[in-house]
Amino acid sequence: MSSFTVQACAVRGALCQSRGRTKNTTNACIPRRAVPVSTKRVNLQTALTSVCPRPVTCKPIAFARTPVASRRAFVCTSSVAVGLGEELWVEDFNINDAGTMKAVVYERSDSYLVELNMTGFPASTRLHWSVNDWNLPDSAAWPAGTEQVDEKAVQTPFTQNPMQIVFPKEGAPSKMVFVLKVVEPKEEWYNNGNCFIVNVKAPDVSDIFTKALDAEANWSTYTLMARYQLAMELMGQAEKVAGGDAMGFIYTWLRMSSLKLLDWYRNGNYQSKDMGWCQKSIAEMLHGIQRGNEDGLNRHFAHQTLGGMSRGGGDSEAIRLEILNILRKNGIREGHRPGIECQFLEGWHQKLHSNTTVEDIAICEAYIHFQCCGDPGQFWWHLFEYGGITREMMANMKCGWRSDGIKADPVHIPHIVDDMKHYLWILKTVHAGSDLQTMVVMSQGNLDEATVANLWEIVNNRDEWWVAGKTVETREMMAHAVQEGIGGRDVAILDCQLEKFARLAIERSDFSAMSGEELVEVCELIMRNGVITAYSEEIGLALGGWRKMRGTDMWGGDAAAATATVERTGLALASFMDKLYAHVQPHAEAIGKAANVDEKYILNFGEEAVRGHPLFILSMALQYLTPMLRSAAGMSPWQVVSASDAVTGTVMVADLASVQGQTFDSPVILVSGPLGGLEDIPAGIVGLVVEGNMDVLSHVAIRARNQKVLCVSCAEGDKLGPLRTLDGQAMTVGVDSEGKVSSAPATAEALAAAGGAGAAAVAGAPVELRARAEASVWAAVDTTFTDDLVGGKGLHLSELKTLLPETLAVPASVALPFGAFERCCADPANLESGYTIDLLKDEALAEEGIEAVRVLLEAIQAVVTELVPPEGLQVEVEAAAAAAGLGELDFGEVWTAVTKVWASQWGERAWLSRRAMGLSEGQLRMSVLLQKVVPAKYAFVLHTANPLSGNTEEMLGEVVVGLGETLVSGTPGRALTFTCAKDGSNVKIVSKPSKHTALYPPSTGSLIARSDSNAEDLEGFAGAGLYDSVLIGEEAHESVVDYCEEPLLWDQAFVADTVAKLAAAGAAVEAALGGVPQDVEGAVDAEGKVHIVQARPEIL
Repeated sequence: MSSFTVQACAVRGALCQSRGRTKNTTNACIPRRAVPVSTKRVNLQTALTSVCPRPVTCKPIAFARTPVASRRAFVCTSSVAVGLGEELWVEDFNINDAGTMKAVVYERSDSYLVELNMTGFPASTRLHWSVNDWNLPDSAAWPAGTEQVDEKAVQTPFTQNPMQIVFPKEGAPSKMVFVLKVVEPKEEWYNNGNCFIVNVKAPDVSDIFTKALDAEANWSTYTLMARYQLAMELMGQAEKVAGGDAMGFIYTWLRMSSLKLLDWYRNGNYQSKDMGWCQKSIAEMLHGIQRGNEDGLNRHFAHQTLGGMSRGGGDSEAIRLEILNILRKNGIREGHRPGIECQFLEGWHQKLHSNTTVEDIAICEAYIHFQCCGDPGQFWWHLFEYGGITREMMANMKCGWRSDGIKADPVHIPHIVDDMKHYLWILKTVHAGSDLQTMVVMSQGNLDEATVANLWEIVNNRDEWWVAGKTVETREMMAHAVQEGIGGRDVAILDCQLEKFARLAIERSDFSAMSGEELVEVCELIMRNGVITAYSEEIGLALGGWRKMRGTDMWGGDAAAATATVERTGLALASFMDKLYAHVQPHAEAIGKAANVDEKYILNFGEEAVRGHPLFILSMALQYLTPMLRSAAGMSPWQVVSASDAVTGTVMVADLASVQGQTFDSPVILVSGPLGGLEDIPAGIVGLVVEGNMDVLSHVAIRARNQKVLCVSCAEGDKLGPLRTLDGQAMTVGVDSEGKVSSAPATAEALAAAGGAGAAAVAGAPVELRARAEASVWAAVDTTFTDDLVGGKGLHLSELKTLLPETLAVPASVALPFGAFERCCADPANLESGYTIDLLKDEALAEEGIEAVRVLLEAIQAVVTELVPPEGLQVEVEAAAAAAGLGELDFGEVWTAVTKVWASQWGERAWLSRRAMGLSEGQLRMSVLLQKVVPAKYAFVLHTANPLSGNTEEMLGEVVVGLGETLVSGTPGRALTFTCAKDGSNVKIVSKPSKHTALYPPSTGSLIARSDSNAEDLEGFAGAGLYDSVLIGEEAHESVVDYCEEPLLWDQAFVADTVAKLAAAGAAVEAALGGVPQDVEGAVDAEGKVHIVQARPEIL
């Protein structure tokens, strides 16, 4: 059905037809179905591509929403009703204030059960119902007594209350739609101006998108009210989809509508009372989602959408009737009635009768302004200046039964002003939403005296310096009313306008002229304003950390912790805004294609939505505050990650990720944006300058040092501006003692002389690997490890288990040794797969284009993960695991993890790295270690010799909350970074932790399958991090870090104790492995015990 579902509520013979509208018992009028125009139809599949490349059925989420008038409420439940199934959701309907209907949906193994419980209606009531878009339900789902009434619907008497309707899972509809018919004492129909919808199963997101895009592209009759009606129908499905994408679509769609990028007046008409009802209903529904949805992004998008809506309701019928009274009272011609001729009023009168919208407020205000000054030009100026409406837009308002748009200038009739001022108030009671004063008037009766006093103080002092703080304070006072539904949509819309006003008031401030303390205060004010309705854990925790920071010596001894807090706040803001953008821009592009919107309005739509967000100005304030705090902490924004003499090459401005797989014939100095953490450094790059913080012990940093590439990061991106202007120029680049980059033009001779430097030189010497004897066993315990069975990772851990003191723990290991993969491929059960893998490898080696290679590598990985375990392998692995104390295995999950580790040999990064280093595919061998996951509270990496200075008597360490993946992969933010002597003395804290998120291990007893190849930690080849380690069974979970009480940030004694423990551990590992400097990875558990999970020779 290509129109809004409410139109199907026009039950044949029951509801009268009038001028293309269907009347119901509430006097709300609903347009008939719009007929698509075949000549305008667009390819919706093309429009959908950027939104939903394939159908996605999303898991439903629970709700806890208080009922609002004439709308439904969702109640969060998790109980399982005996004999009914698992309860998915509950929906309550208040039906025309005559009674209620409670719908409960249960999921069974083979069916969905919808239970309907009616109260307040007579026994003669019948359910007039259908499924999906008024399609006839399968007769198998009809309860006893059901009769078909037409080709689309059936009716079922309430002989049993509650009524139960069962839909088999196979072919189950996405929803059922219904209205109520009362037969006696007189026939009445109840539909609240809309049909009622009960979602039977989790919505398919692509269906939501398709319906909306079809309407924008193809409906011949499509007004603003029609869009609102369709939006209400689709919101009932979108709010059930977790993750924010469906509600993000609703927000984007209605925002584009409010910005007038979409049609408002496409060949349709409606009465003002219908629009008033529709605006009220959609506002109430948005407020209900904001209050009760379990998903924070859904709630936030509902709030953001509500901020652009009209309040609805009011005396909406008076819009139509009062304009007639004004015309007649003031002797103005109307229809055939004689009087003053004013074509402008004639056209506007037609619009008000048949297509009233929020634009009528701006038109009325401009008209009053003109009547007061008498200059027609002032009408059009005021209309555009305050309403954004042009002459062309007025002319295109082709509404009303005979209207050709509003083209004429208004006639000067000064005595009409008082009547028009009253009429303006009528319009505002229906259409107002963005007008702060109007919403204060509408809301004040539902708020306490102190709040109301604050509101009027704000309205009457809008330009005072203190009004921003008063506005945020008032929002905090109102928060409980918004959440509890006090004052309904009016208080919620008022809150939206106060949020926007607070941003505007703060934005008037000159951040550049503020002191550090003033910036700290204004940043907190911005966060207080944003956190109320952001419904975001990350923003809430950032605010909590900020308040903690303000109680410390933030400009003195705690400056490093304060700097970390500010950095973390910026990361939280970036994460939050990135999510919003990701749920807006793709939808804007799809809607723009469907509605034929000029691309210039779509290109930066998502960015503009972010820039218009109340929290956006926090980033502006942080730009001024961060350097102040960093200076107080004695920290430079520059950081040397890999030291080198000055390098010469051609400057290239590009993200490192964008040049993966390339080889540069002449030396290149790459100026890159923030890293993802898993990039490699292509051959030919001799210098790398990176925007943002960079972990000096991340895989990228280690590879930079291994390849002798100068690598510097800068936390303040604007400082890279001068270097970016040198794109394409030959330069010599070096660093000073603080790491700050300096540059000078290079001669052609110097550039030619530098041709063999850096990564290119390392790549030029192919790496040869020692041949390994093929193991005859499928599994080995760590007490039997040799370098013919496992790589350096497993071998060193087996040695450390016997050499380290008991204060240091080393996990037990079981290995599927070198050659196990090759033997598995040669097994009769996998011969065809082995042949396919070899064939695909040969094709990949012959290919030059990275896209073609990528496809072939993915194909290899897919084949590897489909390998089956040869006979005897499972028995050996389970026996070895029992001997090593790993416990009982779920072998299916173990095998899945093992094949994923093997498959990572053909990850794109690993493949490109081997090609760059001249490593033959036949030389690579991969063993897989099975170990228990350490229950890490903290993870660390230690270099027992400082790789930045080369000082072998000084350690460099980094510590993060949770698992070490956020450290070695370069997750944005800083670690706790320190240097110290090997005896733990001379400790210097370089930075405090600011990483926004952490990975936490799964439940106790979980296992991990770790890669351990013969192509890691080799001289001239830093292979660490190229191959995967895979958790077995339950995955690690990512969470936002709560630094408010995190001792790693605030407790100096705890930090000192932790550094001492790690220094002792690093010294013990180095001594156990022959006194050779080591790169050590490990974890600290909740009891403070240090676990060593990896040690490898350090590359200096």
